Amino acid sequence: MFQTPLLLISLCFAGFAFGQTEPAAQIATEVKNGKALSDLVYMSDMIGPRLTGSTNLAKAQKWAEAKMKEYGGENVHLESFSFPSRWERGHNDYLHMLTQSKRQMTVHAMPWNPGTKGLITADAALLDGPVDELLKNTDRFKGKIVVLGNIRPPKGGGDANKLQIRLHQLIGKKARAYLLSMEHGDGKFTMYGSPSDEYFTEYFGGWPRVPFGFLIAEDRAMLSRLLKNRQKVTLQLRLGGKITKSPVIEHNVVGEIRGSEKPNEIVLIGGHLDSWDLGTGTADNGTGSVATLESLRVLKKLGVRPKRTIRFVLFSGEEQGSYGAKAFVKRHKAELGNYQAVLIHDLGGGKPTGFTVQGYGQWVPFLKDAMAPLAGIGVTGIPIERHWDSDQDPFVMLGVPSFFLDQDTEEYFRSTHHSQTDTINHVDPAEYLLSVQAFATVAWNFAEMEARVPHVPAGRMVGPDKDVKKEESSSPI
Repeated sequence: MFQTPLLLISLCFAGFAFGQTEPAAQIATEVKNGKALSDLVYMSDMIGPRLTGSTNLAKAQKWAEAKMKEYGGENVHLESFSFPSRWERGHNDYLHMLTQSKRQMTVHAMPWNPGTKGLITADAALLDGPVDELLKNTDRFKGKIVVLGNIRPPKGGGDANKLQIRLHQLIGKKARAYLLSMEHGDGKFTMYGSPSDEYFTEYFGGWPRVPFGFLIAEDRAMLSRLLKNRQKVTLQLRLGGKITKSPVIEHNVVGEIRGSEKPNEIVLIGGHLDSWDLGTGTADNGTGSVATLESLRVLKKLGVRPKRTIRFVLFSGEEQGSYGAKAFVKRHKAELGNYQAVLIHDLGGGKPTGFTVQGYGQWVPFLKDAMAPLAGIGVTGIPIERHWDSDQDPFVMLGVPSFFLDQDTEEYFRSTHHSQTDTINHVDPAEYLLSVQAFATVAWNFAEMEARVPHVPAGRMVGPDKDVKKEESSSPI
């Protein structure tokens, strides 16, 4: 897919410059002829996967810092924060079914969970059914390799999440390991994991700290069928990985273009530089990282200086719970009242369709103005619903106007998200460059508009139908 002819890219941009107000047309032209595609290829092929705490992420941070300086960024620097631990993947994960077909399956360990301490042999047990029914007999999982199925709401009523947390707490003290699959089919893996227990409690019903192995959906379905048919399934399993016992220092990469009239008012645009480690981290979130770098390069190349400061930030640790964004917010909390807008790019390389407003309708008129020059490329959507689970979250929780780039995500969630196929082959150049154009244009317009975007009460995110009170928490994306 990445071999899209340059002619097609040109056709996608042709005509969009006409009728646009400056510098929106200049941004479109410069993005088309710019560095985004070559930078994305370099990040994917030369740096590759960038798991938080890894040497590859450190390499990417130094590269991004150098690029910000090369592209004319001001006050370019790294901002450090503490991350709980480093995890390194082993290379001998193994899963073999000793019964029935004797199939040998591919398995990948979940980062930041313990390994199996060598090869273990145990019978499998299926964790599937209403949570209150499962709680009646947790002893049957003692010494077993648990295949995680569909845990359903309680038949007898009650708080499903609290009951599920209790279930995993009990089973986690008895089971030898968990096996699961998530999200994708067609032989693709989906990776999650974090050193934060809150991450599992908030998003996955309290998964326990036991050895966890990810399967493809087809293999988990086979094991589930056998176990539902009361077949005895015996497995050999080995899961590796090493976890450091002490925190490590991670970094956000920061640069800016100082404002000409209101330098203390800030528009922040960014994405996260870290990724999962089975693919090359191209779509999640090389695309957002490079879009941030390219927005800086384009605006400096055009020789324009915004009224407000535009700050460019590449966060780290997003995949384990937005660690970098939370650290940034904590460090810069005193100035957040001066923020005009926060823009985040974290949905891959698909065609842009608009920006979300996190449930806050009062932000819509300002976003409409900022997006106006993009109508010709179809960037007109303003979903009201909140988009939770990326680096805008800590900003919204403190009332800062925050906008998330909405895109065509069919390819992203069908194939690349957190999977081994998150590679450059799955990014369409023409569609991706349109997202870069949208990102840079909206950032510029927020920096230029006369009005201030209103802040909202801190400590909550608003849903489309009701206020949703939510403590600042970890994110699985």
